[in-house]
This record gives sequence, structure tokens and C-alpha cells, in this order.
Amino acid sequence: HQPTLALVALACLAPSFVALGDVIVVDDSGGGDFTYIQGAIQAASDGDVVLVKPGDYADFLIDGKSVAVVAATLGTVTSSGGAVILDLAAGQEVLLSGLVLRGHELALEHGLSVKNCAGAVRLEACTFQGIARLPGDPKGTSYSGATVEGSAAVSFEGCTLLGGPGAIGTFPCSSGTAQGAGAALAIGGSSVAIHGSSVAGG
Repeated sequence: HQPTLALVALACLAPSFVALGDVIVVDDSGGGDFTYIQGAIQAASDGDVVLVKPGDYADFLIDGKSVAVVAATLGTVTSSGGAVILDLAAGQEVLLSGLVLRGHELALEHGLSVKNCAGAVRLEACTFQGIARLPGDPKGTSYSGATVEGSAAVSFEGCTLLGGPGAIGTFPCSSGTAQGAGAALAIGGSSVAIHGSSVAGG
């Protein structure tokens, strides 16, 4: 933990997120408490802030824990494989801020997946992008920028949501009319608010 960075992290937080714990610093060059986001999340307690320094990181999962994952510098933290948030109980909350999350064929294909959350999920100033399906893939359309299922209170503030491009015989799609493009946002049985965000299907 690096208390000197606490004010930086707290200044980045959305007003609705109450940080009661420590600041855990992630730096893929080795200058923080962890070099990868998942390790910091696993070590975090409810109310902790995971402050991520610029870099390209692997996918991560937040399962039933109140935590904020915040980019130290807006738009400089990318995750290839996206993020999954699931099983938040009522009263728990998660904040993601300033991250660029892209799907990956070897991990989560969507940029973000939120599932079965009774607690609040707030996404602020993030980019979520799904990937294209390979040509001839029988599963259908490309992947969504974000998916939300069975969740009570999810909000996107100042975010960019991009569906995966459609496949037309080459990968990635480079010319012609895309077929089977992914949705920017797929919602099922959930309450979702979108403010000041850019939403575009593939």
C-alpha cells in the first residue's frame, strides 16, 4: 500500500463511491504493490481502491466485493480480455474509472460483463470494446462492448461502448458491408442508466 497516492486515487473517484479502506497500487513495471490487476483485487478488502498506473494488463474479475479500480491517468490503462463483475450483494458497490477494456479471443470476448449484481456498479470515463467473430463462426454476431445481466443498478457515465465489427470473409473486417456486427451494449433483466456516453454497434 502507498498512502502518498491516496489523495490521487480519491480525487478520481465518483461521488457515489465511498472509499473506506486502503489504496493498492498496480504497476506493470514493478513500482507498485502488484504488477497485475487481479492480484490487487484478490488482496483488497471491501472499500479499498486499486490505483492502476499506465500499462497493458490482463483481464480481471471482481466477485462479490466492494472495490474501485481507477486508472492513475485517464485512458492509459488497457486490459486485453476485459473485466467481469458479478454477484454483488445489496449495499456493495464497484467503480471502474478511466480504463480501456477490450475483449480477447482467449479470455472474455466482451469488453465488460456484469452479472447477478444486486449492488451498484458504476462505470466512469471507460471504453469497452467487443471483438469480432472469425469468418464462418456458427455462433452468430460479433461480441458486445458490454453485457449486463440480472443486475439492479448499473450506470455508464462518460463512457464509450463499441460492438465488435462483423466478419465478411477476412479478419478483422476491412472492406465491404459488415455482417453480424456486435451490439454496443446488451442488457437482460437489468436496470441500466447511460449518461454522456458514446454508444456504437460494430
